[in-house]
Amino acid sequence: MDQKDENSETNEFDNTIIEVPASKNNNTRTSLEGRQFGCYKILTEIGRGGMGAVYKAHDPQLDRTVALKVSLQENDERFSREATTMAKLTHPNIINIYGLGTEDERPYFIMEYIEGISLRQFLERYSPSYKQISEWMVAISGAVHYAHQQGVIHRDLKPSNIMLANDKDPKVMDFGLAKDITEQKQLSQSGTIIGSLFYMAPEQARGDIHNTDAQTDVYMLGAILYETLAHKPPFEGSHIELLYKILHEEPIPPKDLVANVPIELEGICLKAMAKNKSKRYSSADEMVTDLENFLNHQKITARPLGKVGRSIRKFRRNTLAPWFLIVLLANAIILYMYLFQTPKSLIREIQIEALDHNKNNKQVFSDNDTIQLAISWTTKSVGHYTHIEVYGKDIKLCSSEQKNIAGENKIYVPITLNDEISEETTVSVIFDLGNTLIKRDISLKLNFSEMSAFRVDAKRTGFSNEPGIDTLNGILWKRKVNYSVNKMQSSSPIVYGDNVYVVGKNFSINSQVLYSLDKFTGKENWRHNAVIKQVIGSNIQGSPTITSRYVTVSLNNDLYCLEKKTGDLRWRLIEVMTPEEKQRFPAIGIRTNTSPVVHKNKIYIGGDNIHSFVNSKTGKPTWKKNKFHWSSHIQDSGSDSLAMDEENLYYYQGFNNYIPQKHDFIGARKRSNGKEIWRYRVPTRSFSPTIPAVGNNNIYSLVGNTLYCLEKENGTLIWKFTPETRQFICDIPAKYSEDLNTGKINKPLERELARHFRAYYLRDIKTIEPNKIWTGVMFNNRLVYTFEASGDIIKIWGQHVSVSCPAITKDSVYFTSRDQFVYAVDRSSGKIRWKYKTGGPIYASPTVARKTLYIGSDDNTLYALDCKTGQVKWKYEIEAAIRSSVSVSEGKVYFMSTYGILYALH
Repeated sequence: MDQKDENSETNEFDNTIIEVPASKNNNTRTSLEGRQFGCYKILTEIGRGGMGAVYKAHDPQLDRTVALKVSLQENDERFSREATTMAKLTHPNIINIYGLGTEDERPYFIMEYIEGISLRQFLERYSPSYKQISEWMVAISGAVHYAHQQGVIHRDLKPSNIMLANDKDPKVMDFGLAKDITEQKQLSQSGTIIGSLFYMAPEQARGDIHNTDAQTDVYMLGAILYETLAHKPPFEGSHIELLYKILHEEPIPPKDLVANVPIELEGICLKAMAKNKSKRYSSADEMVTDLENFLNHQKITARPLGKVGRSIRKFRRNTLAPWFLIVLLANAIILYMYLFQTPKSLIREIQIEALDHNKNNKQVFSDNDTIQLAISWTTKSVGHYTHIEVYGKDIKLCSSEQKNIAGENKIYVPITLNDEISEETTVSVIFDLGNTLIKRDISLKLNFSEMSAFRVDAKRTGFSNEPGIDTLNGILWKRKVNYSVNKMQSSSPIVYGDNVYVVGKNFSINSQVLYSLDKFTGKENWRHNAVIKQVIGSNIQGSPTITSRYVTVSLNNDLYCLEKKTGDLRWRLIEVMTPEEKQRFPAIGIRTNTSPVVHKNKIYIGGDNIHSFVNSKTGKPTWKKNKFHWSSHIQDSGSDSLAMDEENLYYYQGFNNYIPQKHDFIGARKRSNGKEIWRYRVPTRSFSPTIPAVGNNNIYSLVGNTLYCLEKENGTLIWKFTPETRQFICDIPAKYSEDLNTGKINKPLERELARHFRAYYLRDIKTIEPNKIWTGVMFNNRLVYTFEASGDIIKIWGQHVSVSCPAITKDSVYFTSRDQFVYAVDRSSGKIRWKYKTGGPIYASPTVARKTLYIGSDDNTLYALDCKTGQVKWKYEIEAAIRSSVSVSEGKVYFMSTYGILYALH
């Protein structure tokens, strides 16, 4: 059997509270199964806890099986302390440690491997005899007493931390929370609750770290004995209920639950678990003596619970006590409150509310935000302290205290959200007044702000519910943000709140800049200049993504995370780094010029050859997936912008000229781990950097000049729509058809094509119909070509490749093409509803705001079309082409020209 089989179903009784620092290693949760770790061959993972993972491993030097425990943290002082603590202990009922070391900056130590199961697993499967239980407890208590003699307090004794070698000989293990009283430095601070709740002593439950000693372990030994006798832990309930019961309630006597429990064993158990330490065994050795006396049928020192004591305990638990006693008790309480109540117990008018990190009452929370819990109460007490502890399913345990003043008291307790925080959670607050506990539960509705990004939202629908412009008044303001010679800017402005964010360039072609401007006046709030690189910067393509606190944007192919209010850099993912940058910033070779999508504390980004999920607080990737199945080294020139829904990521994957890939793909990945769900192979190469739009059941992706509708779940094709956009280019002699049949382009054919094309690179020739029809791709002008033999000539037809992204509404999909048309297609059938021809090729993606579609064209005109009919509502002409999408906010539209001028119309 495995040493500590926690990969099986997790037992609710084994939850351990432990104070652990934040991990500096992104691979802490990655299993080492099957890998070489130092000189050890990892065989299988057999356990995992808050501090470390335990593996069954083979030691080739001594040819033996060992247990290898690896820290989940880098330079973990508590983990190293566990190894040195165990090294001090040599006892037949304590697991042995063989050695320790460090591998990849992660400490580890080697222990003996135990063939057997844990006491927890044994109790789940079998019912041991009372003689067997007593013998086990003698061995376990003796081992604990030996550890106490060496100055070691275990502090986390529980059935899952006791192994039964060969199902019979107990061995105590897992000294991760142990306290070495010979050490002056302690890793835990007062007020911190550590240990396992179901077996925790009252002093632990109060967070009284300095008062934990050998008698704390004695209490846990009693709790273990209790479970072996009663077949359940001493107390059950929620986190809060457990803490309350440990501090204020007595356990039900085991004999009241199981009638044949020996009264002597019950007495030993209850004495060990006395809440008052003066009434417990003073040492584990005293408990051993009583257990041995029981086995030898001799008198024990523990006083068995008599009929009177049992009746009193039953009465305390009995909610149906005689009515006259209840009335008498109630009157006594009222009289006491009237005559003798002290100011310390008088706490009223408790109010609790959640605020944002600036203590504003907006209750709008951002990725990896810290919530301020404002707690207020009224008291007549002066000078007494109120200790407050905050718990919750989705928050990390925290506590605080305040000295009371007369009247209203208020305290702000920062609570840290877990990674998978729910949008509605229950927070429990306990007021500890020394001799009184007051508990309040509140339901927090955490309104996490939606991001604003390219194509409006995470689903990249291109639809905004903001009011647009039905009747154009004219220009509100304009501002130049691109000062370089590059006239191919296609980044789009993004509006969030009262500001608009846009990427531009300084006079240097290598320096990209993010601007924050007032959306009403165009006045600059701040700008952030990206680091100038030695290589020539790329065209601006990515647009910023905004949340309530942060701006995430691709600049110079690096990913930046900035403070939204100030533009200050939080972190940066860098493609090429100096040694100084490597020390300051985490790095992956991301090379991205796309727009990320953000959800709570997660950032999803597509790079040249990867898809990645990055933690927004640290900038470190949680997972990184290579896009190519057949290589991990080839770089792709076209980054993927990702769209997502509640569970998955969706992407279009194109390839550059130098990758021998014959097809493009539309695909889906799991958001949680990047695992690929499905890929749909597009029949041709298109080189169109588009993003899918995500509907309720389907996704819509524009590849080449074809709109694909696929099922979200499995990538099955529902329908596709290809407009008739083919145009005649030229013809060549039919004698070259034989070369086309072989998929080759010889020198004569090259010279003939050169007569018609100034620059060309023809590849991917495929035979559709031998000696009659062929297709190929001509680079540098984004056309897909068809060659058709007709008599003595071959006619060459060209079909435009679209580079825009579709927009979807409830019933329609809208997309554009370089053939100058805007198309509206029915979402359910894929049939065309209308099309409208502009005055020039279209590179921009349409934006729909309520009933109006906005699209810019290379004819220097912004068009506003009626979504239902395709008729023009109005149009506005500027001095340059428009290749950015439009952002709509409060009856205003914002867009960018290729000259780098940002316009605001109203």
